[in-house]
Amino acid sequence: MTKGEWKFPKHILLCCTLRHLYRSKQLTIILNRLGHSESYNFGLELESALAKAVDEVSSFLTPQIVTGNSNKVFHLEWDNLNKIITSVHGSNTVNNTGGIMIQELKPGFQITAKRTLPLYDRAKSRSLKVDPPEILPPLSFYSRVGPKFPDGAVFTPPVENDRVYDESLNEYRVWLLACMVGSSGKQPVPAFGGFVSAIGMKSTRKSTIDYFTPINQPFTEYCIIQELLRQSEEATAEVGQKYILNTFDLGGCMKALPLIWKFPEKYKLHVVTPGQFHTVMNYMGMLTGHKFKGSGYAENLLEADLVTSGCLKSVLSGKAYAKALYCLKTVCQALERLMMEQEESVQVNNPVALFNLVKLCNRENTNLVLQDPSTLSIISNYVKFKEKVRTGLLGKTASFWFGFIDHARLILMLIYSVKTNNLKLFHKCNGEMANLTCFFAFDGPNYSRYLVWLEAFLTNIDLSHPGAKELLENGGIAVARSLIPGALSAVDKTMEETFMKFAKSDRGLVGLFSMFGAYQRWCRITSTRAQYFERMLEMCGLIQDPECPKAGKHRELEAAESENAVQRTLEAIKNFTNPFDINDKDNLYNIAPVSLMLRLMFFKLIQLVKQPRKLSSGIASRMGLLKKPSLNQ
Repeated sequence: MTKGEWKFPKHILLCCTLRHLYRSKQLTIILNRLGHSESYNFGLELESALAKAVDEVSSFLTPQIVTGNSNKVFHLEWDNLNKIITSVHGSNTVNNTGGIMIQELKPGFQITAKRTLPLYDRAKSRSLKVDPPEILPPLSFYSRVGPKFPDGAVFTPPVENDRVYDESLNEYRVWLLACMVGSSGKQPVPAFGGFVSAIGMKSTRKSTIDYFTPINQPFTEYCIIQELLRQSEEATAEVGQKYILNTFDLGGCMKALPLIWKFPEKYKLHVVTPGQFHTVMNYMGMLTGHKFKGSGYAENLLEADLVTSGCLKSVLSGKAYAKALYCLKTVCQALERLMMEQEESVQVNNPVALFNLVKLCNRENTNLVLQDPSTLSIISNYVKFKEKVRTGLLGKTASFWFGFIDHARLILMLIYSVKTNNLKLFHKCNGEMANLTCFFAFDGPNYSRYLVWLEAFLTNIDLSHPGAKELLENGGIAVARSLIPGALSAVDKTMEETFMKFAKSDRGLVGLFSMFGAYQRWCRITSTRAQYFERMLEMCGLIQDPECPKAGKHRELEAAESENAVQRTLEAIKNFTNPFDINDKDNLYNIAPVSLMLRLMFFKLIQLVKQPRKLSSGIASRMGLLKKPSLNQ
C-alpha cells in the first residue's frame, strides 16, 4: 500500500539476513514480492552505505563502548575467521582475522550519551568504490628471546591458590555426595553446571560485546599480530584503561608472545592470556584421544548411549566440545561412585544436611553441608582412601583410572574458575594442566610451554604489571553474557558463539573473487551483518532471552536426564569390567576387553560360517581361526 516508502524493521532485517546467509537474488526477490522483505537492490544499497560508514569512522571503538571513568574493565579477543567458499573456480578459503571487544561497566552506571555511525542520504548506490587495501608488509624477526621476569620474581605459586583450590574441590565433593543421595529415589540434583549456577552469584549487568572491523589477511602472520596489537592498544587507550588485555588461542599466543618478548619496552602494557575454551578442548583431546586411547573409554561411551559411532571421533578429539565435556563429566561421576563403593567408611548413612541440599540446592544449604561434621568426616575418609588408590591399593588398573578422575576434575575446576570469575582458581588450574603427564607426553608440548609461562606470569604480575591483576579479577577472564548466576562464559568461547557463529554463513559467495568491491564490502560489514542476523533471530523468538533462565519442570528434567546418563554409564562399566574391583592387581587391563570391533568380527564370522561355501585358508588365517588363542590372549 505504501509502495515501499515505509521501511519496517522486519523487512530490513529479513533482507539483510537473506543476504548474509544465502546471497541469493532470486530468493530475496520472491520474498520481496510476497511482501515479507525489502528488495534485493535495497539490500545492496544498505550494505554499501554501511561499508562506507564503517570505513570513515576513525575510531576503533564501536558506539556501544563507553569511555571514561565508567569503565570497569575492557578486554579483547582475536581469532582467525576462515570461510570455505565455493565459486566457479572450485573450493577456496577466505582468510581473515576477526576480533571482539568486551566491556564491563561499574555498577549503577547508566548510559546517557550514545555514539552512532555517520548518516548518509539515500543515494541508491549499489556498489562500493574503494581503492585496493594496503597489504601489510611481511614481518620477520630473528634471535627470538624468551620471557623476562622482573627483579625479585618468584616461581612458586601463592599458597592462597592451593587453599582456594581445596575449597572448590570440597564443593565438588559435596555435589558428588548430593548426587548419590538424590539417586536413591530422592529429588535429582542438577549436573555440575546447574549446581554452580544454583550456588553462584548473579552478575549486576551483562557485558557489552561488539566487533572489530575484520582484517583481510590471515591471522597466523606476524604482521597481522603486530597490527591487531596496535589496534588493541589504541582502542584501550581511547577507553581510558592503562593495560591492554588480550585473549588468544594457542596459535595466537605462539605469535604474539614472542613479539612481546622481543620488544618488551614497546609492549610493556600488554597482558596476554590463553583462552580457557581452547585449553579445555585440547586438554580433553589429549586425555581421551591419546592418553586413554584403547583403555575402554570409547566402548563405554557407546555402550551407555552417550554418543553414536558417527560423532565418536569428534568427541574423543575434543572438537565436539559440548558433547565431549558432557561425556567426560558423566564417566568421571560414575567412576567416583564406583570407587566410593569400595570403602565402607565413605558410605553415606545419616546425611541430614545432604538431604536438605538435595531438597533445595542453594548457597546457604551448601555452606551448612560444608560445616556439617558427619559430611566432613565422609569427605575426609574419601580423600584418604583415594590417596591409597592412587598408590596402588586396588591395583594398577584402578590407579590408571584414578588418573582419569584427576584429569577430569581439573577440567571441571578450570571451567568453575571461569564461571565464577575466580582468578586464583584459574591460576592454579592452568598451572596444573602444564603437568608433563598429559600435554607434554602426548604431542602437546606447546601447551605445556605456554601454560608454564602463564603460571609464572600470574605469580609475578604485581611486579611486572602493577594493577593488572585487579582488572583480571574484575572480569578479564570471563564474560557475563546473561544474568544467570554462576554462568559466566570464557572469552574465546564468547568469540566462537557470537562473532564466529553469526559471521559464517552456510552458502557460497558467488563473485567475490571476480569483483573486488563486492569482496571488500562483504569483509568490512561482516560484523554488522552478524548483528542484523542476530536481531532477526531475536525478533522471531529463536534466541531465548538469557536474562530469563528456565526453571521449574525444565530444570528437573535436565537433572533427571543427567542422573539417567550416570546410571547407564555405571551399568555399562559393570557389564564390562569395574576397574576398582579387579582381582589381578599387578597388571593393567582394558575395562572393555570385548570391544565392539571384536563383536563385529565375530558377527561377520558367523555370517561366513552360515554360508554353504567353505572358508578359504586365507580368510581363516586372517580371522585368527588357524591358531587357538592362549588364555592370556
